Amino acid sequence: MKQRATAWAALAGVALLTAAGLLWLARKPAESIALTPVPLATPPGITLQTLPKSTPTAPGSAPDVVYADANGMTLYTYDKGDGHGPNCRGACATTWPPALAPAEATATDDWSVIVRADGTRQWAHRGRPLYHAASTDGADAESFHAVIFRPGADLPLPADVVVRDLAAGGGIGLADPAGITLYVFAAAATDRKTSRHWLPLEAPAVANPVGDFSVIARDDGITQWAWRGLPLYRFGEDQNAGDFNGVDTRFRVALLLRHFTPVDAALRRTAELGYYFTTVDGATLYAHDRAPQTEVPKIIGAHRGSPATGRALGTTSCDAACSRDWKPFLAPARAPPSGYWDIATRSDGTRQWAYKGFALYTYAADRPGQARGHGLHELVQIGDARADELATGRNAATTVGLGIGALYWHAVAP
Repeated sequence: MKQRATAWAALAGVALLTAAGLLWLARKPAESIALTPVPLATPPGITLQTLPKSTPTAPGSAPDVVYADANGMTLYTYDKGDGHGPNCRGACATTWPPALAPAEATATDDWSVIVRADGTRQWAHRGRPLYHAASTDGADAESFHAVIFRPGADLPLPADVVVRDLAAGGGIGLADPAGITLYVFAAAATDRKTSRHWLPLEAPAVANPVGDFSVIARDDGITQWAWRGLPLYRFGEDQNAGDFNGVDTRFRVALLLRHFTPVDAALRRTAELGYYFTTVDGATLYAHDRAPQTEVPKIIGAHRGSPATGRALGTTSCDAACSRDWKPFLAPARAPPSGYWDIATRSDGTRQWAYKGFALYTYAADRPGQARGHGLHELVQIGDARADELATGRNAATTVGLGIGALYWHAVAP
């Protein structure tokens, strides 16, 4: 009898544990916290342009990226502005025309619109009016400076956090010192009901708040960094800088700014190519690039040349015969360029999306999810003036003896 009673007690215990487990699984998830919308890096009509490599930069640093208008023309600020409106008028405004904002332009955190004395509307960045350069050799040129895109440059950061361009994650965001993407958790700060793949960003036990960063004492004894009140995490499967594998409705990449992407474009990831752009229907987007003789063996798997090369090629490297297989990725009639997305006007007047300088195409032989056009190329013989320029970026007089170059297609990476 005693053994039977013990057995019944054990069964009852299992039943209670099972019931408790079912009740736990049936519980409502932790109440979510509203996430602040992430602003775009640029308003519609303002683009980001990479300066040519010839521009001096610090050893080992990437070329500067500047703000520009819808036509890719660099924007400048004026040192002599008084902070209360445009201070470049008269002859100054002839050499340095104001960067005019469209009627529908609206203010954001960093961007505003100033009404000039003549009633025109002028863009301002962080309160400073913006200008074009009709001539950089004009009077007072030393008082005008290109506006460099440096998000987070003045953001107070703890030693465990850096600001990076998290292209695959959709914008400029937070990472750890090794470049591993950081995520915010939209639930109660001490809620630990996350999977083992989500690793809290630990803070030193003696850490103090820094700017928007605070310290959370978790109920498991871990001290964790939080940003704007939301706890920060790594995702265990993000092994390399820029990886973005954390997919969970409760988490979002810790973004300061969002990169603009057209509504008819999307990002895809494969093991072979990593992240690249597609149409919303899954058609891979390609750029037509060029490689000189020394780089021809490297073109398979190459992802992108310089923006200056893309702008030089424009839409002319894919003629009527080429366009039978490679279809231009067209932009809607009124779609404005923004961020790294420009619009090129084709010879027939249609508008074509371009990304970081390169006009974009789809490949007729692809099915959704395929990238069969990646790495396809044609060799061009040096000696033909047009081929010289397309294959090397230089005119025929400077390419004597270089032999063969190539034009090739590649899937477009962010």
